[in-house]
Amino acid sequence: MSPQELQDIQNKVELIAREAGKIALDSLGRVKFEQKGNEGDLVTKTDREIEIFIKNKLEGLIEQASIYGEEYGGELSGEYVWLIDPIDGTKNFAHNMPSFFTHIILLENKEPVIGVIYDPVFKKLFSASKNNGAFLNGKKMIVNNFVKIEKAVVDIDFGGKEDLDYKTDVFKKIASKVYRARVSGGRLAPYLLTGGIDAFVVINPTTQLFDQAPRVILAQEAGYDVIDFDRKNWKVRIMTNPSLTQQLSEIIM
Repeated sequence: MSPQELQDIQNKVELIAREAGKIALDSLGRVKFEQKGNEGDLVTKTDREIEIFIKNKLEGLIEQASIYGEEYGGELSGEYVWLIDPIDGTKNFAHNMPSFFTHIILLENKEPVIGVIYDPVFKKLFSASKNNGAFLNGKKMIVNNFVKIEKAVVDIDFGGKEDLDYKTDVFKKIASKVYRARVSGGRLAPYLLTGGIDAFVVINPTTQLFDQAPRVILAQEAGYDVIDFDRKNWKVRIMTNPSLTQQLSEIIM
């Protein structure tokens, strides 16, 4: 698909994400939730409502594209696959915490080519498509600063209890080198584009594709480095200002 074709579709997806975010925001503070899957994982009626809404809007945008959502699943086969995370941060949303996003992603041959993350609370729309750049509310975002590691702010997706010795060791090493190490569960990840954080490190083996894919293309299109390291049967990933790549890589390795 050409950059112009991707841009045209991206524009439509941005509108869908804004509409979906409004549904979530209108429901904030008055939702009921139930347990889903693993202990601590929640789902609300609004998650399901938004996923259906987005799915219906996406159908027909790309002929024969598959659609896979966090709540209802779907198909992951084919050249083009839409991924939907209706509310990234359901636990926050369910407990009336104003920190959650809507994610919509298009994969082409398993690689993200469109990524949209919408923060409906602060009305911040992060969007990117392959070879078209990354944007925040229509303003192009590009990394343009050099950061010394002792002045860097690094956010870490720590995950659960898996491989805990390794994860705590990495955290301690990073925290000892940088200005601040945060553990936000991915809530700060989109703000890599604004310089709010200087790197995002994923040491969470349970993280989902619909969580990571939009962050990856946003970072790449804004000029950040995205590096994967093999760790047992999963990957450690860093998305970082290029000036920090070597030092963070050495810590994680």
